[in-house]
Amino acid sequence: MSRGDKIRELRKEWDLNQKQVAERSGIAQGYISALENDRYIPTRGTIQRLAPVFDMSTAELAVALDEAAEEDNVAEIADDAPPDRERILLEKFRQLDIDDQDIVLAFLAALEASGSPEAAAKGVALWQVIRAADKERRAAGEQQKGPSGPQQEPREDAK
Repeated sequence: MSRGDKIRELRKEWDLNQKQVAERSGIAQGYISALENDRYIPTRGTIQRLAPVFDMSTAELAVALDEAAEEDNVAEIADDAPPDRERILLEKFRQLDIDDQDIVLAFLAALEASGSPEAAAKGVALWQVIRAADKERRAAGEQQKGPSGPQQEPREDAK
C-alpha cells in the first residue's frame, strides 16, 4: 500500500469524497487527488491539515503514511528484484580494478544524466577513448624521460 492508497483508504473509511476532504482540510481537491495517486508525497504541513479530518494526530497520520510507504517499498523489492541484487552488484564491483570501477561509475553517471542506456554507453566509450589516449601520452612521456629522468647528452669536457 502506498501513501496515496492510505489517504484514499482513510477518506473512504470516513465516508468522504475528495471535495469534502478538501473543504475540511483547506487543501485543494486537485492536490488531494494528486496525493491519492502518488504524484506527490505529503509534506508535514499537508499531514497537519489532513490529520484532523481523519480524527488523528499529526504523528499518528505521519506514522500510518510512513508504514504504508514501507509496505509499498518492500512489495516492490519483492516483486521486481532478486533479494541479493545490491549485494551481488557490490561484490562484483569490488572485484574490478580501479580503472574498471571508474568505467562503471562513469556509465552510471552518464545513464543518470541521459536516462538512456545507449547514450550512457556512448558517453562511456568516448570517455574510455580519451582516457586511453591520455595514458598513451603519459607512457610516451615516461619513455622519453627514462627511469632516472630526461636523458642528457654528455658534456664535451666529460668526454
